[in-house]
Amino acid sequence: MFNLLYVVLIFFFCYFWTAITFNPKEMSDNLRDSGTFIPGYRPGKRTTDYLEKVMVRITYVGAAFLSIVAIVPTIVYGSLGVPYSIAGFYGGTGLLIAVSVAFDLVQKIDSHLVMRNYRGLLEGAGGGVSPVV
Repeated sequence: MFNLLYVVLIFFFCYFWTAITFNPKEMSDNLRDSGTFIPGYRPGKRTTDYLEKVMVRITYVGAAFLSIVAIVPTIVYGSLGVPYSIAGFYGGTGLLIAVSVAFDLVQKIDSHLVMRNYRGLLEGAGGGVSPVV
């Protein structure tokens, strides 16, 4: 019952936060004013409807991912009998934070390599880092 309520609250707050921070009408107007458009959709109401539909889908997938990440420690604790302190450390938000820190570290290393005229870590799979000539 706790996990179900937890998932429902995560979905609610994801949609609530998206509704507060993203205004598809304003985004549509900004696109029209700058002279750009989304291919296949006319500027105005159709663009607004399309942006809203896309944000609902993206929010749904994001909320589902966050729900899975949030309830992993509870599932591991209940099904495998691992102490909750250990399950909570290796799952849930701890895992999310560790992955985001790792991505940030790789991005910073890559930007420093590019700044010093080396090929970045993420460019090509040629193995090794060699200076760009």
